[in-house]
Amino acid sequence: MRRKLSSQNSKITFLLFLFLFSCSVNKHYHPPVVEVPNYWKWEEPQDNDLPDENWWLIFHDEDLNYLIDLALIQNPTLDEALFRIGEARALAGIQYANYYPQISFEPNFFRQGSRSNTDFGFNLNIPNPQQPAAQDIPERLLISQYQVPFNLIYEIDLWGKYRSGYFAAVARLQAASEAYKVAILMLTEEIAETYFDLLTLDAEEKVLLEAIEVRQKQLDIVTARFKAGIVSFDDQAKAETELMIAKADVETVKRDKAARENAIAVLVGELPSTFCFNREVLERHPPLASTVLPCQVLLRRPDLQEAERNIRAFHDEIGVAYAELFPSLTVNGQLGFASADRGNLFDWESRLWSYGAAIFQSVFDAGRRQSNIQAAKARYGAVFSAYRNQVLVAFQEVEDALATLKFLRERQFYLEKAVASATTSRNLAQERYLKGIVNYLEVVDAERTLLDVARQLKRAQGDRFIATVRLIRALGG
Repeated sequence: MRRKLSSQNSKITFLLFLFLFSCSVNKHYHPPVVEVPNYWKWEEPQDNDLPDENWWLIFHDEDLNYLIDLALIQNPTLDEALFRIGEARALAGIQYANYYPQISFEPNFFRQGSRSNTDFGFNLNIPNPQQPAAQDIPERLLISQYQVPFNLIYEIDLWGKYRSGYFAAVARLQAASEAYKVAILMLTEEIAETYFDLLTLDAEEKVLLEAIEVRQKQLDIVTARFKAGIVSFDDQAKAETELMIAKADVETVKRDKAARENAIAVLVGELPSTFCFNREVLERHPPLASTVLPCQVLLRRPDLQEAERNIRAFHDEIGVAYAELFPSLTVNGQLGFASADRGNLFDWESRLWSYGAAIFQSVFDAGRRQSNIQAAKARYGAVFSAYRNQVLVAFQEVEDALATLKFLRERQFYLEKAVASATTSRNLAQERYLKGIVNYLEVVDAERTLLDVARQLKRAQGDRFIATVRLIRALGG
């Protein structure tokens, strides 16, 4: 009968532990819900779908591909992000270890001596202790004890404290993985933007060199006419001034090009002093990258995914804080050998074992645990609000990029017309000057106008490439 009751009690205890282990004091997590529109305000029909990976391939530029491939291998920023993933994975492993008992091996030796009038109590925690008779106690006592125990301690996760901590660590690991994707996206975007800016400067330099060639010829003509007494020295001075201005502008462009080249070198993980690469002049139109549905942006952008994972982590930390309100149950045990004589330490008669359990409940902490809960809730609210703002900024970036592309395309169209008209005006001004109909100032004005609109056209072409890159980045790559 006693065995039957004992068996029933064991079953009840086991079921009670299972019930308590399944308890969780935190609410179930639900990802944030954000209302998004069904369309983009500035969207226009496009032809090219974005590749699932390696978005830069849409430009079909071998030089750009080379730079980005090099950066993905050598850029130290990506290495830093990878180490962050390793750290988060290790921290998740630490939290996971809390699910299991901690077992330690603690061999020890104890020896004590005293006069006979010292009360030992003979409470040495060794098997089968025997209290000696008073007349058998020597004048000086020497007691030795050898122990070779394995110790076990395990806190049962009654209220989901360790489970919530592990879930929070896993969410942070996932956030670190998304942060690595963010680092790749930002790095590749910066390389592409700097690269296309450099190509734009190359195009501007080409326009300036062509203008210098034309102005040098004009200076030669004006100088010959001045020597022949046809025109005054003022015309020669104006022609030389315009030539020097164009040459000075070339030096400014070269300075800007050097800065872009150095920036690219750092981005690809090379020393600027030794890095160089070949490139072609930007003479083509950017690809028309298709957009995605607004709701897909929330899933495509790694920064939003990272923010959502951080929300999950802070949500689970609320559960950790709540679990501190409830009692903790710890079980412990010891198994090994103990003896006063090392010669028979590992005999079966020297075996040592113990087990027990303890419940701990904090009764008074001056509101520390409640304050910890409020702090966890505040952190959760802060990251949740930051996520909502991040979503708004993401949609702003997409709309800005779409609007920029639309207006840059129209701007380039008008600038192409302006360059054609300015070229005709410059040619007519030169002919009229050579015929003596107008003074050289009209030629100067026409040449300045042509150079200005030609440089603006090249800048507009480059800006379209940069805006396309920013649109792709805003869509999540």
